[in-house]
Amino acid sequence: MRGASRVVALLALLVASASGGRRARAQAPPPLQPDERYTIDVYQGPVIGSTRVIGLGGAYSAIAEGAVGIPFNAAAYAQRPYYSNSNFDWDFAFDFLAPGLFQDSSFDYDGNGRSSTYADSFVVLVGGLMFQYKGFGGGLHVAAQTYDVRDASGKVFSWDLVTARLGVAYAFARHQLLVGAGIVAGIFSVDQPGTSGNQTLFSVVSSGFEVGALWRPRRWPLRAALSFRTPSLIDRRTDACSDNCPQGFVLPARAELPWELRAGFAYYLGAQPFNPTPRFAAPQTPAPAPPPSSPPSSRPASRPTAATQEKLSAYEELKRSYRGGRYVAFCLDLVLVGTTRDAIGPDGLLEQVRERVGESISLAAHLGVESEIVARRLRARVGSYWEAGRYADSAGRIHGTVSLSVRLFDMRVLGARSLLVAAAFDGAARYTNLGLSIGFWH
Repeated sequence: MRGASRVVALLALLVASASGGRRARAQAPPPLQPDERYTIDVYQGPVIGSTRVIGLGGAYSAIAEGAVGIPFNAAAYAQRPYYSNSNFDWDFAFDFLAPGLFQDSSFDYDGNGRSSTYADSFVVLVGGLMFQYKGFGGGLHVAAQTYDVRDASGKVFSWDLVTARLGVAYAFARHQLLVGAGIVAGIFSVDQPGTSGNQTLFSVVSSGFEVGALWRPRRWPLRAALSFRTPSLIDRRTDACSDNCPQGFVLPARAELPWELRAGFAYYLGAQPFNPTPRFAAPQTPAPAPPPSSPPSSRPASRPTAATQEKLSAYEELKRSYRGGRYVAFCLDLVLVGTTRDAIGPDGLLEQVRERVGESISLAAHLGVESEIVARRLRARVGSYWEAGRYADSAGRIHGTVSLSVRLFDMRVLGARSLLVAAAFDGAARYTNLGLSIGFWH
């Protein structure tokens, strides 16, 4: 992991050196002209996801486990973790993120190299629900973010971005090859608070498609993934302030999420298999003949109380689902992000300047390592990723990430379960993000 971090840091240094002259020669962007048509690029450079995803630096397309994997690989709808063996299964995820919690005027979310003044806390909510039956899977994932920004004149604007994914997937070859597809829809809006409530200045709904594949050979401790998301193929301007817009405020014509091509790899070191075949997909073997019955004992068998029987069955159920032993998993994602025509970023809309973004294809790299430090008690993840520079005068930046998951106690909620609490942190130049979640330990 240390060597990989050095490689990413060296790459960041080379890219920054190569673009240093370009940033030095960059001039202040010109103001927007009345009736000018332009696009808002709503691509998210920083990693937005669960605490596990953040801890792995966003390198999750080849892991693709649970509802949290849906935004990184559409094949995640059908992916079965090692403990999922029943014909029917489901998963639910919910995470709370607070980017910029430890910052004020020094926070730069979109990576344009300039800080923005946030008038209130920046909140991101991420959640998903997924159902699976044998090789089929389907579900929904939603990420919603809202924050208030104050411009140079003191005016406050409220930004809202909601991204929803709906899709299905199927597992072939006894769960060694998974293929999925889905719809991606985004709603981007800008409001201005007023005495009679918020006034919507601009609102757009856009949508596209995504496909994904995951190869997980049962005999090898590795996985490979490939996913692609189209740019916004359909977008519709649903609302605007029309004649009530602030004087001189030039609204965008549309909002677009550019195309994205992601390749992922994962390698596992541990005593247990990385890609076991679920029991329902394994070849059926005849059950062994029962042993001959022993002669009845003259002593009556002791009968455990109902409470003792419940504790024993819960313990056995948890013991069967526990992988056991320590392990280390290495993850890598490489991401290509497409161009956006005649686009500016959210800061450009706020400041009413043409700050170009998405003029060329950009590359991002994500690295992560996961390990179980204390058996059935503590898991840790560390990662790093290079956030691609989408702006003409910004080379990009390198992030460092970490997360911890702690198992608290066992309980019975629709079966025997172990409760866990997890936290994650992502830090970079002019950027911080803190994530918290509560879930079940597997």
